[in-house]
Amino acid sequence: MTETARRNTRLLWVLAAAYAVTLVANITFGLGIPIAAVLLISVAFALIHGALWLAFEVEAAAEVAAVADRLGVTHAALRETVAGGALASGVAMTKLAKMDTADFSSDFSLEWALKDLDLADAAAGVESMPVAAAIADRWRRLVVEGYGRLDISAARKDLAPEPALPAGFRSHAKTASG
Repeated sequence: MTETARRNTRLLWVLAAAYAVTLVANITFGLGIPIAAVLLISVAFALIHGALWLAFEVEAAAEVAAVADRLGVTHAALRETVAGGALASGVAMTKLAKMDTADFSSDFSLEWALKDLDLADAAAGVESMPVAAAIADRWRRLVVEGYGRLDISAARKDLAPEPALPAGFRSHAKTASG
């Protein structure tokens, strides 16, 4: 079975589950909910909230941590700078903390997050979500390398593992001495 066929099969399972739940609700409670509307809302919610938003937040945290490492900015200074700001979501801060301590015990595995991105791609196509497709390609490499069952915060794994400052460059990051 091709990768496209697998993605389409997964999407069909999501749609079948939404259909079954709507059907049971209509029969049990006589709600008269249009099944097509529920299917569209279910897919849209899963795509936007469940897959794309999470992927963007986690990838942003991973890349910001990598840039901080490259520039010699401590993760404590990074968290202090970001905390309380408009972009400091609970998910991003939690995953940033897991990256900082290299605690990749799974709350939500990288392979499941990749599966959700694949479902979004199957439904909407790469033309609608090129950034998410790039994230999925990178995460797919991590899964192949054996990181799939780790937490989604393992997205940090292959980004700039060691700080590497250009010769003569001094970081303006705060250190313990001042």
